[in-house]
Amino acid sequence: GITVSAEWTLGIPAYYADIRKAMVIEPSSTIIIRCARLDEYDQIGELTFAAYQDLFDREDLGRYGESMRDVKSRAAKADIVLVAEMYGHGIVGALDYYNDYADALSKPNLEHLEHLEGCAGFRLLAVHPSAQRKGVGRALVRWCVDRARHDGRCSIVLNSGSIMQGAQRLYKALGFEQYPKIEFEFRSDTGKMIQVIGMRLNF
Repeated sequence: GITVSAEWTLGIPAYYADIRKAMVIEPSSTIIIRCARLDEYDQIGELTFAAYQDLFDREDLGRYGESMRDVKSRAAKADIVLVAEMYGHGIVGALDYYNDYADALSKPNLEHLEHLEGCAGFRLLAVHPSAQRKGVGRALVRWCVDRARHDGRCSIVLNSGSIMQGAQRLYKALGFEQYPKIEFEFRSDTGKMIQVIGMRLNF
């Protein structure tokens, strides 16, 4: 099975290694969840882009792709930028955690504020393609759920592109349900409309 060690503080990681282009990861690998360091932001940005690029036409990523890579700006909004590490493989996953998910909203979606009172949340869950289906995403989400409960939040919410079927199966397996009150759509740089669903887990 997979062993998960959740580090709640900004501690020095137990180990660190650059992501290999061709990783072979055993399902029994230990996953460590911790806060990102400033010197890891570029790596996290590239990992996030790598995790999402096959889900979109490259032209549709546009500004959204740029925002994925701009981890410094992401960190300025989020309470925590989390990373997942596997021994011998370095950082293999990441996400942005918000104690108050309303802080994650951009101006076009501020009408959702009334439906987010007391809600924690996360954005940009990303797992390196070579580490997918190894429990990394589940470990990151479980950390967020545990943290939100620990902090006394009433629920945890997220938004997910309708094309991200694998991620949505994970969320549902962990008890999340669809939450239409925070759903929206946006127009990509090429003019394509992208549907974004909402999901929520109440405590």
